[in-house]
Amino acid sequence: MTSRQNPLDAANLDDLLDRLNAPTNELSDGAMAMLPIYGGPEVDREGVWSWDTERLIVGIAQPFQIVTRAEYAAQTAGRT
Repeated sequence: MTSRQNPLDAANLDDLLDRLNAPTNELSDGAMAMLPIYGGPEVDREGVWSWDTERLIVGIAQPFQIVTRAEYAAQTAGRT
């Protein structure tokens, strides 16, 4: 993968994370809202950008990270 590859074309969550954290990633807020998803229940929370059946890409800015759904639920328990 080259660092110039488009995050919107990522094959899976791991590939997407690599592309989002690339130094050349300059996606606008609108493009970030259109990132692909790879299955699983929708997560409608600020700072969650994409997901698959088991994991989520989270973060407000680089570096984004992958956490499991269970980790995310534990971290956000009690938030409204």
